[in-house]
Amino acid sequence: MWIPDSRTLYLIIFVSNFFLALILLIYWKTQKTYDGFQIWMASLMVITPGYLLLLLRDYVPDILSVVVANLLIAFSVIMWVDSTRRYFRSKTLPREVYGVLFLIAALYLYFTYVADLITVRSMILTALIAPCLLVSAYFALEAREPGDPAAQALFCRVPFCSCIAHGFPEHFLAYHH
Repeated sequence: MWIPDSRTLYLIIFVSNFFLALILLIYWKTQKTYDGFQIWMASLMVITPGYLLLLLRDYVPDILSVVVANLLIAFSVIMWVDSTRRYFRSKTLPREVYGVLFLIAALYLYFTYVADLITVRSMILTALIAPCLLVSAYFALEAREPGDPAAQALFCRVPFCSCIAHGFPEHFLAYHH
């Protein structure tokens, strides 16, 4: 049975996100969109180079392929929460929430250059992604207007499934670099 390596997975994710971001950019420029759409689209444009840098691991310096790549992914996750809040509540996240990126940067620098522990690095991103997805689901559940029930279900079910599934691939890939 063929099992894809991490580079193949990152290539697939990079290409998928690149084309999705391109399509959404065209859609945003030509169609009326809802509050939060622009930042959600921008989050895809932020995460795409992050996956490209992960793909280039061993070809570019660790500061790019580990620290910057994971910071871009973390930034895009926070942007996704912000876009969800904007969509359901028409409110932006407080700027202070984005300040967690400084802590994440410091942790990635430490666990890359001082104590090189890939397992801890994967747990850092998981520790950010899981609560962010749950907060996004909360925004959907607490929406003031009923809106589209399918959108609410999507925003509630996907984060819970992702929280369960996210830990396994991150830790699996961490041991197969």
